[in-house]
Amino acid sequence: MMADIICSMAHERHFVALLYRNEQQHTSTEVRARRLAFHGEGVEEHYPLAYIDMSIVRSFNAIRCDATMMPSLASFEVLRVLTIEDCSNFQLEGNAYSLEPIRKLLHLRYLGLWKTPVHELPEVKNIKHLEVLDLRQTGIPELPESVSLLRRLKCLRADGGSTRVPDWIGSLTCLEELSLNDVSSCPNFVKEVSKLTELRDLKVWIRWLDERSKKALVKSLGNLQKIQVLHLDGGLWIEDAEWEGYVPPRQLRCLSLRTKSSRLPRWIKDSFLPNLSHLSVDVRVVEAEDLTILGSFPELMTLELFVPNTVSLLFEGHPGSAFPKLRHCYTSGMLRFLLGAAPRRESVHFNVSLSALNGASFQCGFLGNLPWLMEVRVEIFHSDVEVYRAKEVEEALMLAVAVHGNRPTLHVSKFELSLNEDTEKEEDDIELEEEDEEDW
Repeated sequence: MMADIICSMAHERHFVALLYRNEQQHTSTEVRARRLAFHGEGVEEHYPLAYIDMSIVRSFNAIRCDATMMPSLASFEVLRVLTIEDCSNFQLEGNAYSLEPIRKLLHLRYLGLWKTPVHELPEVKNIKHLEVLDLRQTGIPELPESVSLLRRLKCLRADGGSTRVPDWIGSLTCLEELSLNDVSSCPNFVKEVSKLTELRDLKVWIRWLDERSKKALVKSLGNLQKIQVLHLDGGLWIEDAEWEGYVPPRQLRCLSLRTKSSRLPRWIKDSFLPNLSHLSVDVRVVEAEDLTILGSFPELMTLELFVPNTVSLLFEGHPGSAFPKLRHCYTSGMLRFLLGAAPRRESVHFNVSLSALNGASFQCGFLGNLPWLMEVRVEIFHSDVEVYRAKEVEEALMLAVAVHGNRPTLHVSKFELSLNEDTEKEEDDIELEEEDEEDW
């Protein structure tokens, strides 16, 4: 109801015009807003956008449209924001639709083509004021060199599909947000990124680097002293010793190291990262000392621990001392919480491997130690001869949830593994990183 009221007031005051399914058709005299949003899903094929005066439009947002619905980009004169998103049936072959007029939109600040198969980006060197360029899941094989001339560009997203990373990425010195796909094919990236000293948000996927490049990457990250969000994903192994000399910026609040490591890096500690609120790490071994370190972060709200499914984690502590603000926790292994640990936990997500229990009964009484619990998600892995035990685990979880004071919601998924799959799962996790690249 509030959304309808807001949209109605925005339309009456000519702040923004929303065109979507079942809406009455507008004429050029009815649509006088400078901001136009067109939601094309379910709209008749020949929607009369041609009758709307685009010369005054400063912001145009199109979602789930095809070429027959779109106005010509040449009809815009003062456009500052252009988004053509999630247009999976967008046809650019032949004369269906042309992006060439983009090069003449000299006032453009924001260009978003997320999930739209454009395959090729026109020359953009004349768009001197462009600040945001979103090319995720567009199918563009490589960024045109004209992008390197956009000296005011603050945000570049090209992390989906197979967009190659150019060698000139370091010339975009005003970048504050950078999101890229696999940079392993760009040998100079690890050095070029050190020039982007204004970065606040860095997300990259790295499949492989040699030892020399790993050292260069760690050195470059040390130059990025304004980083607040850092995501390093992929199948790359970076051991604790290879992080030697790295000191993270104190304002770092979101850290994701989905790179492989045997142990938790020594620089992940509350004295270095007092503002850390979201942490995701992939390690082979987690000791009690590591959990003590993680529990000391005063602002940590979300924790993800990717470990072998045979690893069991025990969270312990006194009230208010361990994980004081933690709300959400995920681990690919098994876990338990003692009274006083993470008292504000709202959701838990963990795995149960029956083979790792070695015949022992599954204990889920720890849920009673989480008074704020609202959601429980569990994935149970079992062999074909452990179906009955998997059912027992599920029933134990249902009982624990039923007697909990908050009556949290429970989501249980069961996966049957063959004997070979169960014994070789840890090795398979490494190979599955190739599939993770596409998902990322």
